[in-house]
Amino acid sequence: MLPPLLSVDHVAVTIQLLLRQGNIFLTSYQYPFYDCRKAMSLEENLPCISCVSNRWTCQWDLRYHECREASPNPEDGIIRAHMEDSCPQFLDPSPLVIPVNHETDVTFQGKNLDTVKVRKQGAAAGGDLLKFEEPVRMQESGNFIFRTPKVQPQGRPAQLLDPRAPYGVGVTSRSLSHDANETLPLHLYVKSYSKNIDSKLHVTLYNCSFGRSDCSLCRAAHPTYKCAWCGGQSRCVYEALCNATSECPPPVITRIQPETGPLGGGIRVTILGSNLGVRAEDIQRISVAGRNCTFQPEGYSVSTRIVCVIEAAEAPLTGGVEVDVLGKLGRSPPDVQFTFQQPQPLSVEPQEGPQAGGTMLTIHGTHLDTGSQEDVRVTLSGVPCKVWVSPPAAVWLTLALGMEGGTYRDLRGGGDGEASLVGLGLVPGEGVDADQHPSSPRTKFGAQLQCVTGPQATRGQMPLEVSYGGSPVPSPGIIFTYRENPVLRAFEPLRSFARNQTGTPQALCSPGPACPPAHLQHNLVLSTAHRVCPFAHPDPHVHLEALHGLSQGGGGRSINVTGQGFSLIQRFAMVVIAEPLQSWQPPREAESLQSMTVSPGAGWGSALALANGDAPGKGGACTRGLMAGTCLQVVGMDYVLHNDTKVVFLSPAVPEEPEAYNLTVLIEMDGHRALLRTEAGAFEYVPDPTFENFTGGVKKQVNKLIHARGTNLNKAMTLQEAEAFVGAERCTMKTLTETDLYCEPPEVQPPPKRRQKRDTTHNLPEFIVKFGSREWVLGRVEYDTRVSDVPLSLILPLVIVPMVVVIAVSVYCYWRKSQQAEREYEKIKSQLEGLEESVRDRCKKEFTDLMIEMEDQTNDVHEAGIPVLDYKTYTDRVFFLPSKDGDKDVMITGKLDIPEPRRQVVEQALYQFSNLLNSKSFLINVSREAAGQRAGGRVHRHRAGSDRRPPQFIHTLENQREFSARAKVYFASLLTVALHGKLEYYTDIMRTLFLELLEQYVVAKNPKLMLRRCTRVGPQAGGCRGSGAGGGWRGGLWGTQEPAGASQHR
Repeated sequence: MLPPLLSVDHVAVTIQLLLRQGNIFLTSYQYPFYDCRKAMSLEENLPCISCVSNRWTCQWDLRYHECREASPNPEDGIIRAHMEDSCPQFLDPSPLVIPVNHETDVTFQGKNLDTVKVRKQGAAAGGDLLKFEEPVRMQESGNFIFRTPKVQPQGRPAQLLDPRAPYGVGVTSRSLSHDANETLPLHLYVKSYSKNIDSKLHVTLYNCSFGRSDCSLCRAAHPTYKCAWCGGQSRCVYEALCNATSECPPPVITRIQPETGPLGGGIRVTILGSNLGVRAEDIQRISVAGRNCTFQPEGYSVSTRIVCVIEAAEAPLTGGVEVDVLGKLGRSPPDVQFTFQQPQPLSVEPQEGPQAGGTMLTIHGTHLDTGSQEDVRVTLSGVPCKVWVSPPAAVWLTLALGMEGGTYRDLRGGGDGEASLVGLGLVPGEGVDADQHPSSPRTKFGAQLQCVTGPQATRGQMPLEVSYGGSPVPSPGIIFTYRENPVLRAFEPLRSFARNQTGTPQALCSPGPACPPAHLQHNLVLSTAHRVCPFAHPDPHVHLEALHGLSQGGGGRSINVTGQGFSLIQRFAMVVIAEPLQSWQPPREAESLQSMTVSPGAGWGSALALANGDAPGKGGACTRGLMAGTCLQVVGMDYVLHNDTKVVFLSPAVPEEPEAYNLTVLIEMDGHRALLRTEAGAFEYVPDPTFENFTGGVKKQVNKLIHARGTNLNKAMTLQEAEAFVGAERCTMKTLTETDLYCEPPEVQPPPKRRQKRDTTHNLPEFIVKFGSREWVLGRVEYDTRVSDVPLSLILPLVIVPMVVVIAVSVYCYWRKSQQAEREYEKIKSQLEGLEESVRDRCKKEFTDLMIEMEDQTNDVHEAGIPVLDYKTYTDRVFFLPSKDGDKDVMITGKLDIPEPRRQVVEQALYQFSNLLNSKSFLINVSREAAGQRAGGRVHRHRAGSDRRPPQFIHTLENQREFSARAKVYFASLLTVALHGKLEYYTDIMRTLFLELLEQYVVAKNPKLMLRRCTRVGPQAGGCRGSGAGGGWRGGLWGTQEPAGASQHR
């Protein structure tokens, strides 16, 4: 079933083709389903044109006045698709503008009306917006006419619509009225026998009284409206409704800005009032306090505002304001006076600040509230000091509901004194008048003038100069000293969670050229934890609005920053500039940028700023983001200044997924910004931790340890910083890993923080984990309160006595095993000595046989001569066993079966390996101490670990389990053949291996077993006879081996 069509003429349905078996997708296509009856209502008051001009094949039936599906053979009275010019319609109304509360004849023309019956009583025109309808008459010329409503019943004059009505427009009985705007566009309809005929009648309803409260404004209206000032009614109306006056009343002056000026003049004075002329040329003369004031046409506003520049005065004086408009003189009332006075700065504090600027200076003196902000200029050796007007015109101050007054703590002096917000100029619930223009706020300096210093190229003492209207005022002896900027040396910890904080107040800085942090009431922390927190800013162009606590977290970790020169700074801030990464793909749908909030914690808090263009400070330009040319800037204002070398910040919140941003963290100190980065690394944010709630909401039997599971627990939190609570009492932290947390609860079950009266389950204490400023309630805990039935006096003997018996039996068994092992050792020792005697006798016998055989061989040599073999044949027969491959064995041929593409690589590798064999440090690497001892021919026993050597090639092979005895024989033979050309080097290798073997058996107290085993490469290369795979080997000179019966091969 298709969904219903409400405000559209079609619906798109996706049709898929699937195989029934396995539900396999083949193809899909989106088909539109349309309804021609809905197409006729898409355009207001144009049913026929809307029907035939859409993209569907719809046609208009003139007889039945309806839109239907096109037919291949249309009948008479059918307007086919895309033939909207053939539709019956009304057009070309006259006049195009209609005054309110006046009867007006509106004429219009018709087109293609052959099939439409428009008779005297059959047609009517009206408007849906104003809910009126009037009959239409046909004139002899063929045009049509109707008359707008005018008079109400009982002869009462037309009244304006109730402003509570929608759009502020309507008809009071038979009168058209509109009071919400100056004009109102109307699209009139025409009906014939209750059926709408296409109407292109667009007219404009206008109200002369809107925004024209005086004669000059009325006469400045566009001539098309024909507005006139009615003196009897003191209002601007349509000229036909009143006998218009030819002249306007004299000018009226209601207010001037500013009300004071310096004796040197040169400042702009804004005169506000009514009937101040229709054009700038109407202003002929202006005088302020008896002094001439030069008219400024660029600041003129019709009838309501005049701007002029005053001349200088010789002495202080007070007087009124006079304006001559076309010969009519207007004077200010007695309460509107202008005063010439001489401002005099006397001192400044503080008297020193950082070279980067940003210090808020307070200048004391007399008459410093002269002029307006744009007239005052303060410089320090030519560098401007930006004047701060308080309160700014664009800042609204709102305190929490039910909060009667705020308090603050002075963190510098360490005092706990409280003061009312009213004393700070912060009145709870009071805002700034929205009518005041941001560019010309009224100064409220009093006896003080405040400004923010700019950066200075050099350090040292700079004279302070103040000028009003371009004229400098004397300020002798006022000096401000620029000092070296503060230096950051170290900080810890290096990480913080992204949004580790509970929801608390915030502020949103609207997009602008930059979003600098707040300067309001430096070094003060507002003591409030309610929903709305006040913010202010020295720049009136930056608009800060209070937000309700929507945040779900915010950093909240204490960051200790150490350095030098912090006592010069009035305001600190931790700034995080987040530049979104284009390449990062979020795992889920990202939140909208506007809904993202941050949490300030207990202080003035953080501000989430959308900074268009370049981000302020040294963090670089922010040119990419979720929106073109945008980035995020988070400003954390929570800090505690301890002394000149230490300040502690509370890390502000950043977006929940910090890996999706390029984060740059800075410390802002008045006008100086420094990257939070040292040799140890840069400050970084990690994802927030997560905890698993207790199963069923209750953790039972927690008398010993409470275990909580989660993720990312120790990435930015230490065991000393983490906190846990059972009810209102602390749970002592024991272990904190990435996924587990253990803490020791109080011995006695504490009461819950919030006791429930009925539900006993909720009367159990809560288990709360606190990281920084954020808390997790994982559930409730229940102690094991069961009482044991066995008394303690009986439990102790039952436990201690069996333990003593078990220990005694264990000691006796150990003694028996030790005695038995000693007897076994003596038995084995006796067997070994007998074996040695047997081996010694056999060696003597073998030696005798060898001597006899050598003598026989010598006789053979004397008789037949010495048999000479080539080197290759000799080494094949002496060092290697016969192979099943015969002469084709790779050991004999020396040819490796290597694919041609890899031959060059393998040959190069073999060449490099040959070079390594010629390196003693590769084969065997001995320590200097061991080498010295061996050089002297002495063998000593060393403590374990005294001769730590890196792994050597020979020892590495011997440690392999698959390195068999046969493999060791082959390796020894290959090593001997490879090093025959360097016998001295090879002898040194052999000597070192034998000394190492000797040392090993001496340390093991078994020197007699040294020559009985051939499990090492050294003995194999030295001619040790073993029972390995190549058993029956005889040692040759320099470690060459000769198989038993080698003489038969020669």
